[in-house]
Amino acid sequence: MKNSGIKQHKHNRLKKKQSLTETDVFPKTWSRWVHKGLHQLGQAENYAIKELGPDGCPDWTVQMMMEVFRATGLGVRVDDDNQSGPAFLAAIIGHTEILLKSTTTGISKALEVLEKKDRELSQKILGTLTDQQMAFWIKEQRTKRDAIRAIKVKALKFLDIFTVVGARKLKICERIVAKAGKLRDQGEKDEFFDAYVRARKRKIFNDEGRYHHEKATHEPVTPSTIYALMVMNWRIVDKFKNFGELQRWFEKRFGVGRVGNEDRLKHLCQRHGYNPGAAAGRPVGSVKKTPQLPTVVSNYILLSDLRRWKSKANK
Repeated sequence: MKNSGIKQHKHNRLKKKQSLTETDVFPKTWSRWVHKGLHQLGQAENYAIKELGPDGCPDWTVQMMMEVFRATGLGVRVDDDNQSGPAFLAAIIGHTEILLKSTTTGISKALEVLEKKDRELSQKILGTLTDQQMAFWIKEQRTKRDAIRAIKVKALKFLDIFTVVGARKLKICERIVAKAGKLRDQGEKDEFFDAYVRARKRKIFNDEGRYHHEKATHEPVTPSTIYALMVMNWRIVDKFKNFGELQRWFEKRFGVGRVGNEDRLKHLCQRHGYNPGAAAGRPVGSVKKTPQLPTVVSNYILLSDLRRWKSKANK
């Protein structure tokens, strides 16, 4: 009986630990309806977590994603326990609605700019490719057909996940706003709607499709892009021995000089906990490679409809 009681006690402790939710990191002094709203928004992302699988990623990835989060212009102090719970929740909701619904500063604006740049890049590439180069890339498309198909399937999967999660979040936001409108506590009600209105007025993307609140840089590749790519490829990045490897990894994707030098990468990464630890520089035994087409360009060409371009050019 004694052993049975100990086992049951351990089971209860484990069950309690497993029942913790993402809202447990927020102040317990916040009202129950605030915690419930935050929990519901977190639950909406369970679909994405289930589809993409758990990562178990290192701490630096969380820090970098928080930096991207701030660059979107959310306007909440995620590390301030003294802030108002209703205001925090309202800012999250206002940001989410603008991101998903606004045609002037939300994600649809960024996609509109991206589509325009896509057309311009297609025309530019079509105008510079010779018949021999066109034949080469069409042959490459044939030989890498399965890999290209896999990339397209993955892209469609991400789009589906984003669409489902976005729709669920918007419904939850609508319910929370309605709930806030019926609050008896006038103080919390005012705090919520003051922050909600402010969040709804904030810009996320500018006319160039970049984050409105991200500082301009001399390098074409912005910090948010660097952070996002490192997080998405953290298993690869986490194995680098020095910043020289990280820099060459980016240069292979974007071209030499587009991400800046090692000092810039060190400054951006070390403050968020990423530090390979070894002295920077070329790994022992490596040789200088001849310049090659950045993968961001070669992948773009491989995924493009070259035959359609060619038929349009011949008309």
